[in-house]
Amino acid sequence: MVEIDKVLIVDDEETLTWSMSKSLSKEKDKFEVLIANSAEDALKVLEQEPIKLVITDIRMPGISGLDLLSKIKKEYPGIKVIIMTAYGSPDIQKEANMRGSFSYIEKPFEIKDIRSMILESLKEVRKGFEGQLSDLLLTDVIQMKCLGKAHSSLTIKSAGKEGKIYFKDGNIVHAEAGNVSSEEAFYQILVWPEGTFMSKKGDSPAKRTIQKDWQFLIMEGLRIADEAARTDLEKGAALTMQSVSESISEDDLTEFYRHFDDGFQFLKDNEFENARKEWDAALKIQPENEMVKYNLRKLEEREAKAKEKAQNT
Repeated sequence: MVEIDKVLIVDDEETLTWSMSKSLSKEKDKFEVLIANSAEDALKVLEQEPIKLVITDIRMPGISGLDLLSKIKKEYPGIKVIIMTAYGSPDIQKEANMRGSFSYIEKPFEIKDIRSMILESLKEVRKGFEGQLSDLLLTDVIQMKCLGKAHSSLTIKSAGKEGKIYFKDGNIVHAEAGNVSSEEAFYQILVWPEGTFMSKKGDSPAKRTIQKDWQFLIMEGLRIADEAARTDLEKGAALTMQSVSESISEDDLTEFYRHFDDGFQFLKDNEFENARKEWDAALKIQPENEMVKYNLRKLEEREAKAKEKAQNT
């Protein structure tokens, strides 16, 4: 049996919530309407019910609709919020947008307009996809999101860690990982080698924290990943040949890094054969380097996908 999405309407005017609930009940095969006559009651409902969308008035006794919006985006970031008000102004609409509202509507409105908003919101919430990062490079997934002008989020899980990247109109607008957010979180996530990802269309952050171009962010992230790899190499971490690393000459180590860096540069330019040559050269210097071996395996997968795509076109 398909679970029906639940929509919560919040307004201190009981007549309005009752009227909206009755009118929208005609869509009961698409969504179920719940009502609350204060923000405090709404928060109690959210603790008990899997709400997909909240429609709230702004002016209410106690907690205002805008403060309710902020609480929802902080505690239930997956829930969308539509703001409705009889005291609309550009400043109020801007404030609602900054706090993460999905949409905004002024009273009085026709029920067909709010119905359309609800259906559009729920349609976007349902869409998404997931996959394994062992099958696809995270940078590839991010690039597809940006080139496709996506408005969505990407949740990444790797070795007990979890992070989230938000996209809007093809731009990376926010990222979070643990207690870290913004660009620093994005760069941390990009270093994670393997894991799983899940995309959720229409998901928005509470605020935008990243302004830089996505291509710059990816290139900077790869540079940071390269530096992290280099640090690990220097410390002998994540390598199965620490004794070999300790005995390698300084000149050979410098040469190793040159091939390692050049391989990444060729990869970014989609010059797979040149990237392979550089990493093969690096592997001759350090035959047991697991990081280079991993890069070569991922390169083979990427080449195979490129050949398959070329054959199908």
